[in-house]
Amino acid sequence: YRMAEAKEMLAVKGGCYVPTAVTVEQPGVPLTDAELYFIGMMMTDGTWTPTRGAISQSERHPEILMRIETCLRDCGIGYSKSREKVHASVGAMAVQQRHPRWRYSLSAGKPKAHGNTGRGPVAPKRTWQEVSGKTGYRHLLPYLDKDLAPALMALSKSQSTVLLCGIFDGDGSKRVNVDYTPRSMEICSARRLVVDRLQALAAIHGMTANVRSDQGPSRPDHRGRRRRAA
Repeated sequence: YRMAEAKEMLAVKGGCYVPTAVTVEQPGVPLTDAELYFIGMMMTDGTWTPTRGAISQSERHPEILMRIETCLRDCGIGYSKSREKVHASVGAMAVQQRHPRWRYSLSAGKPKAHGNTGRGPVAPKRTWQEVSGKTGYRHLLPYLDKDLAPALMALSKSQSTVLLCGIFDGDGSKRVNVDYTPRSMEICSARRLVVDRLQALAAIHGMTANVRSDQGPSRPDHRGRRRRAA
């Protein structure tokens, strides 16, 4: 063994262990794991305003749909679940979706009680499912930011892991039909600031985070995303 410069390690097969310069004990934030997962999903597959929001997710990964519904239940957030339209528009171009998508519509405030809103004793025919809740997401608005809210930079290591799980379920590259268990996450994002902040969180907690920019001729997906972060 000998002392060597970092650039010499580039040629070492199998990588090498490089300790971080500092160890930071983050204080954490006053949020539950369910709320952190919810924030990760809203950052990636969610939209919101001060009054209402929604999460859109494909049927391709039914386990993610189950995690979203478990998260909303644990947060106490009421929602309605419905199928989205077959086509999604990208500017003037319509894109055929490979898998049906489900939309979870949420209220920022306390949800109204669900009931028969039709005329007469027979409820109208519905094409959606309603799940009652005790609250909305208004109390989480200070933490909702597509570029990762600065307040989340105080996350502890365990909290950062939960947030990453939500972000990965929304914008992660899933490996299917492989004969091994992946030990890393690959997250795609067109937002350089959120990539930088995620890498900073990883460095604080001693996690390895590599970032690369996809500059190839690949076409953007239905959201126009090109950048890839691993």
